[in-house]
Formats: sequence, C-alpha cells, structure tokens
Amino acid sequence: MASSSRNAMMYCHPFWVSIFNPTKEYIQFDPGFVVYWSKEVRHNLNYLVDPRGNKIVIRIGQTSVPENFFCGGYEIASFYKFKENYFVAIKYLGNRVFDLRIFDTDMTEIQYPAPKNPTHVHPEIPLPRFFNCFNVKLSIQQESITLADAFSRFWGPTFASDNFEMIDPVGNIHQIIISRGFLHMRFITKGIPQFIKYYDIKNDHVLRLTYMGDNKFIVRIFDLAGDEITYITKSTDECSTTMESNDENPFYFSTEKTLTEYDIRSSSLYLDAQFADVALVKSQKIYNLSNENGDLWECNIRWSNRSGMGCYITQGWNQFCIDNGVEAGNKVMFGVDKNRSRTIHVLIT
Repeated sequence: MASSSRNAMMYCHPFWVSIFNPTKEYIQFDPGFVVYWSKEVRHNLNYLVDPRGNKIVIRIGQTSVPENFFCGGYEIASFYKFKENYFVAIKYLGNRVFDLRIFDTDMTEIQYPAPKNPTHVHPEIPLPRFFNCFNVKLSIQQESITLADAFSRFWGPTFASDNFEMIDPVGNIHQIIISRGFLHMRFITKGIPQFIKYYDIKNDHVLRLTYMGDNKFIVRIFDLAGDEITYITKSTDECSTTMESNDENPFYFSTEKTLTEYDIRSSSLYLDAQFADVALVKSQKIYNLSNENGDLWECNIRWSNRSGMGCYITQGWNQFCIDNGVEAGNKVMFGVDKNRSRTIHVLIT
C-alpha cells in the first residue's frame, strides 16, 4: 500500500530565480513573478523555508515594497552570513510558504545551517523536481522559445531525444522539437507557429510548462495579466480532462469503460492510448489503484509493443475487482491527477 498522491501537487507551482546581492534590502524577480503572486498567492506576509527548516519572513506587494521586488534581503544576508552574490530560487508550497534554495555563481547548492529553533520541516524536493515547472514568454513574433536556464541545466542531460510533446489541460497534444544550444541551454525550435495558430493567439502570452518525464510537458497558457485561457477539445477522443479550480482533482485526466465479463475474470485490463499516453508515464511500471475510500492496490502497467496502442493494467487488477465487488456491466472511471502521479483513481458506478 502506498501513500496518497496529494503531496505531489506542490510541484505544480513554477520556480523563480534571482540574483541576490547581500547589500540590498530588496530582491528583484522577473515582472511575471508579481503577476503570478497576485493571482495564486496573494498574501503580503510570506515565509521562505530552506531544506533544513530555517524560516525567513518576507514581504511582497505592500505599498512600501517596490514593484517586482520582495523585502527580506538583509535578513537572508545576515542569517546565512553572505558577503557575495548568490542565486536565490523559490517555489511556492502553499499556506504562505516558499521553498528556498540558494546557489553560488556556479549553481552549486550551499550547505544550509542547522536551525536554532527546529520546527516542522517539509519534505525536501529533489532539485530536478524543484526545477520541473516554469513560466516562459510566448511571443507571436518569434518561432522559438528559450527554456528556463535552471530547467535546462538540471533536466537537459537526461533528454535522450529532441522530440517532445506539449499536452494542454484538455488533452490536446502538440509536437515540438527541443534543440541544444551553447553549454546547457535548450530551445524549442519547432512547433511554436503551429501552436500559436491552433489556439488563435493574437498577442503575447505566458506558457507554464511542467515537465512530466518521458519527453512530455503539461502546458498551460496565460495572458500577460495572469488569466488562463479557455481550452477547447478539438477531437472526439474518449479521453477527457476537467478544468476544475481544485488543483487536487484526482480525475484531471480521465477515461471511462463499461466492463465486460471478460474484463472482470481476466488478469489484465486494457486502457486506450488516448488516455494512457497523456495520463501515464511510460518509464513508470508500478502504479496503485485507489478506490473511493482511498484504499490502494499495487498493480503493474504493461505497455503494448505497438506504438499508440495503449497499455494494460496487469498484476493487481483481478484482486482489485474481487475486493471491490466489481461486476460485469459496471461503468468505471479511471483518473490521474495533473502531476501524473503513480496513483490511478477508480470510480465504480
């Protein structure tokens, strides 16, 4: 039995990086940070918490704080005894708390001091996972996009191919090519004009890209004021997703099946490619089936040898049916959350 996937939702927020000067009270971020903060955080008083639980208070959005800055630079310099410039990376965790990571100019993470007054420490996010979600500007005048420097640095070496997919919240899939530039830099070099035409984008927007592994990104599109566009499904595929405001929706990606007698008696169940390709990660072979009560059954996923032919839930499926009294004729909805975690939620009707 595995734990719930809800904690994985912390990774949906983008990271932000700035150069920290220890002689300055204010730390400046990209103008998009304030737009993001005003839409998704909105608290003036916030906390930076490093991997060892040290907590520093910062202020954002108050009249005394310049636009695109937050106040707290002196506190950071004093606590960490900084005398030189560093890179500061933050990622919102919820409840007014930002994860804080600090790097020297070579992007080597510092050793954090032990806290004087230990408090609850949130689980440390591995650095590649910390840097998997970011915002980039989509300019209608350009045919390429430069990916975030930190993302390229930590994820670029893992790329085995230049061919990637961007998948929007309702399952529309867009083919792109990501090319390598100087040193570790990565660029989307093909697919952007087609992407702009598909959504009929007339002016500059912001893309929020979340890398899910397996050469797939979840893409969300915002205007420069921070409002997300309305997505439209342009196919009749059975796979569907929802756009509920609750980011913890366990059926963000979903598909329905009416089970046959064969499905119940068999040791495996087929899942169509329209759902599997956007909701599941091919490198992840072990998943958990979760019923309405949150009870979990470990299962295996076996992908078809033929491209685009979906996959099978194997070991664990039959036991799930027995324990939950599943019968032929039952309509079953399978769902996976927005982060494509390893839990497949099952709703039986």
